[in-house]
Amino acid sequence: MAVRSKDRGLITIATCQAPNSAAVIEVLAAFLSTSIGEPIELRVDTPWQERARAIDAGEIDIGWICSIPYVRSIDANIARYELLATPVRSAPRYAGKPIYFSDIVVRDNSGFRTFDDLRGARWAYNEPGSFSGYVVVKAHLSELGETRFFGDILEEGSHEHALDLIRSGQVDGAAIDSTVLERQRFLNPAAVEGLRVVARLGPNPAPPLVVSKNLDPGLRERLRTATLSMHLDPVGQALIADVQLSRFAAVTDADYEPIRLADAKAASIDW
Repeated sequence: MAVRSKDRGLITIATCQAPNSAAVIEVLAAFLSTSIGEPIELRVDTPWQERARAIDAGEIDIGWICSIPYVRSIDANIARYELLATPVRSAPRYAGKPIYFSDIVVRDNSGFRTFDDLRGARWAYNEPGSFSGYVVVKAHLSELGETRFFGDILEEGSHEHALDLIRSGQVDGAAIDSTVLERQRFLNPAAVEGLRVVARLGPNPAPPLVVSKNLDPGLRERLRTATLSMHLDPVGQALIADVQLSRFAAVTDADYEPIRLADAKAASIDW
């Protein structure tokens, strides 16, 4: 496949993260466009599954993806991208590191106080390609030597929907990406009212930003430099502060080895 330089069309950017985190990619796109002097087009007009396929194929230039699709695509040698950076959250629990957690969420008025209390409970997960909502839970059960831990299990499509199901009493609990939960609390406090975190799984490496190998190497390096130095620019710092980030950090494939190990453990669990 031919390498595409900047003068062969707009640079494109997309996210496969939860909808309430879309502002992260929006502020990054705005900053990068100004920094490198080239327009950057947000791709939000297709389902996230199609965006994921296009990112894998290098058809979208910059993508923010989950760590599970990243390691699986890299290991299967089907990804046409390389790592660009990963976000670092500003909340104290992240200690200035590019990490996140899976928060085990239940209703505040329930009798659940620990993860073990959820044995036999009605459980929701967002989708099987999610690390925070699916794989990390199965890996945790594998480490505990558990199988068939939960009662009824429901695939519900998104972290936001899982929170709604817990609040309405349709399910008892779910593992929610800690950054999604915090963002939901910031944007729509009513959506998390009456909910409580009873356990935390992690920390785990934060989901990566990747850049297409179809861009020429010089442009890729300019995009990487601009992303990693965004917090040093007064305008960039203000933009990322608005979306609860402190900076973007450099990342290597080795940083995602814990994801591979968890994925292998999860494969042994039939829940």
